[in-house]
Amino acid sequence: MFRLLTSIMKTLIYNIFILLTVTIGISSCSHNPEWERLRYVEAIIDTDHDSALALLNIIDPNLLRSDRDKALYGLLYTQALDRNHQPIPDDSLISASVKYFSNTGDNQHCMIAYNYKGRVHYLNKNYPAAMVAFSHANELAKELDDKFWIGMSARGIADIYDESFNTTEELTFAEEEYRNILQSGRQPYINYAMLDLAGAYCHSRLFKKAIQLSEQITDSAILYNDSYLYSGARQIIGVCHTANEEFDSARIIFEDIC
Repeated sequence: MFRLLTSIMKTLIYNIFILLTVTIGISSCSHNPEWERLRYVEAIIDTDHDSALALLNIIDPNLLRSDRDKALYGLLYTQALDRNHQPIPDDSLISASVKYFSNTGDNQHCMIAYNYKGRVHYLNKNYPAAMVAFSHANELAKELDDKFWIGMSARGIADIYDESFNTTEELTFAEEEYRNILQSGRQPYINYAMLDLAGAYCHSRLFKKAIQLSEQITDSAILYNDSYLYSGARQIIGVCHTANEEFDSARIIFEDIC
């Protein structure tokens, strides 16, 4: 009986030891401050990019334990800099993120990473490299049927065609941008996709369409109290009136913007 009790006690103690070891291991991983901040940033970056960047600035990437976390950090940091209109001098961080997510088959993160790689190249005026990255993002978004990112990658492509004065292709991709972002239902992206489309109409000398759409955008800008959107829409209307030699109407618009 004594040997049986001893054996039971040893087994019980062993099992408790294993349970405690596993629990401590899980606890130490889940309570790593850098890991927890990174997950929180990913949850808020679309709605609170100021706070997201502030949190990323206090994360030490050297303390991130896995290659996936390092890749996610590179993606989120590039995204936060772009959303806060801060310069991104090179693509080293986001390129490493693209490589990791591509190699691991994580198409969702890979799609977003390619989009921001395109943004970095675009902002640094490397338009051929930007076109390649945005095209990869667009293809992945269509495979995933992700309307929002189809629209965002199409926006990047339209911006490049705008820079090269290819108005036909700019309009094609501006229409794709607006159509898909509208289906995503996400504001203020819908309003700004409308603004991009109105600008593309104007560049293609479709002045009547540009003015009609810009007037809709003006109403939305007033509704959302968005002065930047308002001035952008009014500027397009003014440019269209100028191109039509309707100078009095254009003057009134530009005075309003000033």
